[in-house]
Amino acid sequence: MFIVFDLDDTLADTGHRQYILEQEFETSTEKWNAFFDACDSDVPISGIIALLDTLATSGHRVEIWTGRSDRVIAKTKEWLSKHLKHPELCTLRMRKAGDFRSDIDIKGEWLKEYGTPDLVFDDRNRMVQWWRAQGITCCQVKESNF
Repeated sequence: MFIVFDLDDTLADTGHRQYILEQEFETSTEKWNAFFDACDSDVPISGIIALLDTLATSGHRVEIWTGRSDRVIAKTKEWLSKHLKHPELCTLRMRKAGDFRSDIDIKGEWLKEYGTPDLVFDDRNRMVQWWRAQGITCCQVKESNF
C-alpha cells in the first residue's frame, strides 16, 4: 500500500507555536518563517508515529507530505530522526521555500507527480474533505480548521 501522512498536527503537535500565527508581522512571509522556525520543539503525536513506524517497517510505501517550508528541512529531518524508528523508510516531501500556494494546490501537484495514495492521514478539515473528494480514503487524526 501507498500511505501518506501529513506532518504538522498529524505527526507533530504544533500547539506550542500556534500563537505565532496570531501575532502581527510586517509580512506573511515573516510570520510563516517564524512559525516554521519553531518546528524543532514540536511534541510528537505518539500514536500516529507508532502507526507510521509499523506501516513503514511492514514494507508499505510511506511518504510524509507537508506544507511546511523546506527552508527548515534540516530541522525537520532532525526531528523525524529523533521521533521515528526508521525515518530512512519514509520519503519526505516539503513545500519549496517561497511557495505560498494552498496545501491543496501543492498536494494536488504531488498527487499527479507521485501517484495516488491508498490511504492518507491528515488533520485539516479542508484537506480531509479534499482527499476524500479525490476518492482517497483519509483518516482525520484531529479536527483542525486553520
